[in-house]
Amino acid sequence: MELYLEQEKNEEPKSKSPLLMGILIFFLIILAIVVIGFVIYLQNALFKVRVNGSSNNDLKKLIIVEGEGENTKLYFPIREVATYLGYNGYTGDFKSKSEDSSKRYIDNGEEMAMFTVNTDSLIISSKTANSVYEEYTLDEDVFERDGKLYTSEDGLIKAFHVTLNYTPEKNLLEIYTTDYLTNTYVQNLNLGKTPKLFRDRQAILEGMVIVETENPRKYGVMNVVSKEYALEPKYDSISYIPYSTDFLVQSEGKYGIMTKEGRTKINIAYDSITLMDNQIGLYLVKEDNLYGVINDEGKSILKASYQQIGVNNTTYAQNSLDNQYILADSLIPVKYNNMWGFFDTTGKQITNFEFTGVGCSDTSLSANTYPTVEISSLKLVVVEKDRMYNLIYPSGQLAIKGGFMLNSVYLTFDATTGQNTYYMTYGGNTANIEETFRSWED
Repeated sequence: MELYLEQEKNEEPKSKSPLLMGILIFFLIILAIVVIGFVIYLQNALFKVRVNGSSNNDLKKLIIVEGEGENTKLYFPIREVATYLGYNGYTGDFKSKSEDSSKRYIDNGEEMAMFTVNTDSLIISSKTANSVYEEYTLDEDVFERDGKLYTSEDGLIKAFHVTLNYTPEKNLLEIYTTDYLTNTYVQNLNLGKTPKLFRDRQAILEGMVIVETENPRKYGVMNVVSKEYALEPKYDSISYIPYSTDFLVQSEGKYGIMTKEGRTKINIAYDSITLMDNQIGLYLVKEDNLYGVINDEGKSILKASYQQIGVNNTTYAQNSLDNQYILADSLIPVKYNNMWGFFDTTGKQITNFEFTGVGCSDTSLSANTYPTVEISSLKLVVVEKDRMYNLIYPSGQLAIKGGFMLNSVYLTFDATTGQNTYYMTYGGNTANIEETFRSWED
């Protein structure tokens, strides 16, 4: 017994250090996993924005983020985000240059786009010759919050011509501008020159780029993904048509329209082709110095046999016409044998060629008054017969019984509100047109 105890006393105790070290390492590993997981969580939880590949925290702060995951919705303050995407942002209407707080428009020097609060309407106008306003419908109405007007992702894409990709797993929004994409692909594919006009550069959003060759100088369209020509470089000029994603081509002085797949949409047979209305797809065509109308499938709506179609927009600049070719949303003014008549947008004749003019041509108006051709709120168009005036409805019916009794039809402009007020004069009297017609309706 004593021997046993003596041996036990002389035995050295075992060390606990390895066990403690193992436990410590285990907990450190668990802690590291937790920390790494938390960091990843924070990275994914924090909303991130990249523009043309670079992080942009200033832009991120402006965006409203609603929902989460696949249900996330993003909203952008129109005027405030403009500078980050190559535009200037303004309050008001670009047509009247007013300070109307219900509207915002953006301008990149080549194109303007305008939003109106509580509507899903977007109006775009390029600053090229013969440009008409193009109207687009957005997926959601523009809304106001804290004095700013916001649009949806759809509005941002259509107005600013950007690609937009939101990845819910990373909580990451990536935006690429038209100019950045075009320059990148042109350089990567060694195509030489970037298309000059902004509208032509927008083809990159469909994976296409207009290519210019030398000796001889010709133009084609390349698919940047397949690196094959959609349109071979054999045309004298090519312009992109954003609303339809087609191409206006010129060859030997004649124009036509080709699709991005290389299909002929409108034969190369016209002296000029000008977009009249993007929503219904109508074009003004010129052939042998006469004008007609075709749709975007090449079907003739009005044969090219008329002296003029549409009114001169510069004459009625203050009228803020949405479309110089289609008045009151449905009437196409047409001149034939020096007389004017009206057709609708399907080619149906609405009136005979019985008017000597469309719009007021009175040059004796007083200061700060302007001739007018349309009262859009009432869907009325001014018509002239032997220097006297009347108004017609889209049906072609004269609005004022008794014939052509008006001496002039004009408008005044209020710069503070951006609103036009329309007047008519007759027999020494002056009347507010909108007030008068509404009183008749009552």
